[in-house]
Amino acid sequence: MKSDSKKFFEPTPNYAAMRELEKKYYHKPTEKEIRNFLDFWQEIYDFWSQNNSPFESSYVEEKVRVRKALIDKFGFKA
Repeated sequence: MKSDSKKFFEPTPNYAAMRELEKKYYHKPTEKEIRNFLDFWQEIYDFWSQNNSPFESSYVEEKVRVRKALIDKFGFKA
C-alpha cells in the first residue's frame, strides 16, 4: 500500500501523461479560426457599445459626482 500511494502522488508520470494528451488533442488555431473569433467578439462589442456608451451624459455626470465626493471626503485631487 505504501509504494502504491507513493506512485499515485509522484508528479513525473502525471506530467508525462499530460504532455502526451496535449500533443494528441491540442491544435494551434488557424488564421481563419482566429479571424472568425475576433470578428465574432467585434460584433458583440459593437452591439454592446450601441446600448452602453461610456460617453453618455449620465455616465459622465456620475463620474464627476463620485470624483467630487472623493475630493471632499479625502481632500485630494485625482
